[in-house]
Amino acid sequence: NLNSCVARALQTLAAQASGATNRPTRALIMEEPASIDANEITDKGYINQRAVLTRRAVMIEQLYTEPASPTVIALDKHA
Repeated sequence: NLNSCVARALQTLAAQASGATNRPTRALIMEEPASIDANEITDKGYINQRAVLTRRAVMIEQLYTEPASPTVIALDKHA
């Protein structure tokens, strides 16, 4: 399933990371893609990070909440 694929990708990226700040440990699958109408995508097709962080603040908070929400794909801390 998709969550398993994302978890494996996180494990691979974490294993290749050169340091803790480059080691992804959590992911969250968005049910709705970034929106042009909500200014989350610029005219040139780039992600407007400020708009995404503002509009999806609840999702961002879920990524950092301890313990991880059931909707968050998280690496085992001992992995």
